[in-house]
Amino acid sequence: MVSVIIHANEDIDPLADTLAMLVSGSVFGLVSEVILWSENHSNVLQTVANDTGCRYLPKSTLGEAIMAAKSKWLLFLTPGARLLDQWREILSRYVEKETNPARFRSVDLSKTSLLPKFFKKTRLMECGLVVLKEKLIDNADNETALKKAINSLRPVVLPIQISVPTKQK
Repeated sequence: MVSVIIHANEDIDPLADTLAMLVSGSVFGLVSEVILWSENHSNVLQTVANDTGCRYLPKSTLGEAIMAAKSKWLLFLTPGARLLDQWREILSRYVEKETNPARFRSVDLSKTSLLPKFFKKTRLMECGLVVLKEKLIDNADNETALKKAINSLRPVVLPIQISVPTKQK
């Protein structure tokens, strides 16, 4: 089982696309929970979380979202990201047998990350990131140490395509 963590903002359309894609993962028992977190409180995000069964962590940090996750594996996605093809089957097999972090193959990555202040390797987060919670939990209470821990990961690339929307100007 995987806990999905999404840094959310009030741009609901991209978030809705990602949440809709995750439904099948939940139905098949791969996605155990979806955590939406943001630095501020948003009534819009609270409503989305309530309506979709997500947990909303307002006024929180990435570290707090990591600590709140219930699953052994964490899947970080950006709003608007959609996993394509046979993502459920491939990811399910991967988390059953492996321990290394992983990411996905981008099919239309052409914007800057929504999380640049958290990660130097913006491309890593835009391509999704799957990592064991135990690899990050020790640094979750220190943003600088957490950034270093994430940036030191060397994820394998899974044969799953991820589509990330282009940034609107």
